[in-house]
Amino acid sequence: MIIESHKKSHMLTVSGAVLALFAIPAGAQALSHGEKLTAKPAMPKMVKTFGGMVPQKGSGAVIRVYGSPNGYEGIADLTKTTGQPWIVEARAPVGRQISESWIKIGNKGWTVFENSKAGIRGHGPRTIVTNLTIGKLDIGMDPVAACNSELNMRSARSGNSKAQILKQGFVLKVDDAIRGEAKMRHYVGLRKPHTKAIPISAPVYISCLGDIGAGKNPLPTPKPRPGPPSTTPRPGHGIKVAMDPVSNISEGTVNKNSLYFRKCPLQARFQASITSPRSLTVRYRYVGNGWESTIRQKQLQKGTQKLPVYTKWVGKAKSGGGMKLKSAKNQPDYTGWAAVEIIRTGDNLVSKRRNYKIYCSEKPKRAPSKPKVMKLQPAKIAVPKSERQ
Repeated sequence: MIIESHKKSHMLTVSGAVLALFAIPAGAQALSHGEKLTAKPAMPKMVKTFGGMVPQKGSGAVIRVYGSPNGYEGIADLTKTTGQPWIVEARAPVGRQISESWIKIGNKGWTVFENSKAGIRGHGPRTIVTNLTIGKLDIGMDPVAACNSELNMRSARSGNSKAQILKQGFVLKVDDAIRGEAKMRHYVGLRKPHTKAIPISAPVYISCLGDIGAGKNPLPTPKPRPGPPSTTPRPGHGIKVAMDPVSNISEGTVNKNSLYFRKCPLQARFQASITSPRSLTVRYRYVGNGWESTIRQKQLQKGTQKLPVYTKWVGKAKSGGGMKLKSAKNQPDYTGWAAVEIIRTGDNLVSKRRNYKIYCSEKPKRAPSKPKVMKLQPAKIAVPKSERQ
């Protein structure tokens, strides 16, 4: 009796499961039976670099951060792209056919598969590489801050100075730093297509390079400079800067850094040329006699380029604002200098000074030369001998 009762309860349970299965809508069964969508980051090929192992170019996402003797300052390849390969497999449910599959990260998409034939349910594993601009890549943290934080921690743990650790550099791995979706679309007949999406993620490797990424031993930490920045040129790890001639942004003319204007002060235009050995980000400011601009940031490309223009009112009037001034002959109403300073931790680079003069009057004109007057001498007339009496 007990055995028969057990059999009956088991049959009732099975029957209940069957009844429950038939209770699921037919459309839901069709959209789930045989459906498959998988996407994962491809295994990267690791190579040795300064400070550790990173994925080979094109096999994983890498961000390189450059440093100075005292810490990390910026991203070395901010304007470049980093490639992350994915392996994607997609299959539509039984009775349906695939239309397409793709990967989406942020607002950008990459097509994996497009179907142009009838009866195709899906595709096997396919590799697609997503190239993302490093400057726009959001990994959930600041790479430069992450390198500095790790540097401080390693220094505290080991008792070694930051300069010693920077000799080696190191690599940080940020899991799930790249986040997006893998999607596929399938349909049957003329019915409305159905889209399936799954989340995807991949790591990013932060290569915290040593001393500007050159692999050289860091320089000794210089002593702090008292007072305003010195304009004596110092080494800049391959970066070269030079001030352009100072000019007036409105009226007037420029002649060997001499500015002529009817009234003072005038609005001067300051600009500098900078040469970089690689793509990197710098912080800079313009400095002059008694003033300095705010610190700005600029992404540099390899080669020579111009820093953005900085404008400033210079040349105070000697008697009342905006008054016409008459300086002594050949003497300027205002003299000044300007330089550009590249901000680095403990090792700022300052260009040579560019001197300029301001004349708060019309450009002096040369007095017209007086025409030479020829003195006429009375002509001598020959007198005949017969009349020389």
